[in-house]
Amino acid sequence: MAAPRLAPLPKPAPPSQPLTTWSQPAEPEHAFWRRHRALRTMVALWLLGLSLLAAAVLWLLQRWFAVQPGLGAPVGHVVRTERHLATWIQTLEPYLPSLHRSGGDDRFTLSVLLVPLAGGEPQLVRVHRGCRAQDGLHAQILGSDGQHLWVQALELSAIDLSTGAVRTVPSAPAGLRGAPTGRMLPRPGEHLLAGFRKEQRWFGLHSAAELARDYAVGRFVRDLAPAADGRHERRFCVGELAPAGAPMLHKIEALGPVRAGAFAQGALLRAAPGAGPLQLAGPDGVLAIAARDLGLAATLQVVRLDEAGQVVWQVDTGLDHFRLEQILGGEAVTAFVGTRPSVPGRVPEPIVALVDHAAGTLVVHSLWR
Repeated sequence: MAAPRLAPLPKPAPPSQPLTTWSQPAEPEHAFWRRHRALRTMVALWLLGLSLLAAAVLWLLQRWFAVQPGLGAPVGHVVRTERHLATWIQTLEPYLPSLHRSGGDDRFTLSVLLVPLAGGEPQLVRVHRGCRAQDGLHAQILGSDGQHLWVQALELSAIDLSTGAVRTVPSAPAGLRGAPTGRMLPRPGEHLLAGFRKEQRWFGLHSAAELARDYAVGRFVRDLAPAADGRHERRFCVGELAPAGAPMLHKIEALGPVRAGAFAQGALLRAAPGAGPLQLAGPDGVLAIAARDLGLAATLQVVRLDEAGQVVWQVDTGLDHFRLEQILGGEAVTAFVGTRPSVPGRVPEPIVALVDHAAGTLVVHSLWR
């Protein structure tokens, strides 16, 4: 008897929802993004390389082919504050030469040179870059409050005298010390005297012709006599004055030189414009300036004289006597601004000479920076 055949088992029903699978991007799309990223990287590297190459070329041009203009020169006048002498320095910035270059394309750096009155090296403080030539003509030094120097050029700025830091400010405070610069040229003659009265005595530097004409016995003098022009050799004179016969007038009873030495172009220094003489103690005396000689290339000398006409000290500043531009007086130090004597084929160097009243020591700084 044959065994019965078993019926096949039914197939399981397929699931109602397929199993979730993570799909991978197609190979063509993946390759596109790789190429895109590589292209961007290559472009960035090319741009970086071109930028570095352009910077290198520009640096080489400025290094090898740019005209280096050299030192800067002073513009305007020197201003004296409590601790410094200050002046603007204008420096031409380097430029690439060309056949069609115009002077109006030149750009300048405006800086302030600070020269310590107590000694030490000057400090050059940069204030503005990229200025035009005419900007320096309107630059001014307004003065100092003891801690800051206030200057006006493209804008109003304050310079920290301790650190040299520069900051822009909206306005300057009142009561700044230091004569502000202006358009009027300073006149050194305002700081000079021919003679002065001290009690009933007269002290002065006079030539023989001046003694015979203006200071003869019986003539009258005021308390102060301004320095006279003219190329003369002058000697230190001391005289006696009669009591005032009229307001501010004093009659000369006796007057004559007390020493044989003569001073070319000699004149006494005032303490300030319009003030009396700069009188010193220990020994009592005065300060005077003179030329080395009456020649056109004579240098400026500073002399300290006692009341007997004896020379206490005498120094040669190296300044051209006939190109003296400024006298900046003070209690302990007097500054003289001008140029050295001319040399054929060269521009005279502008300098400032500081003379100590007590010891007669001299410090000279160039204004080319």
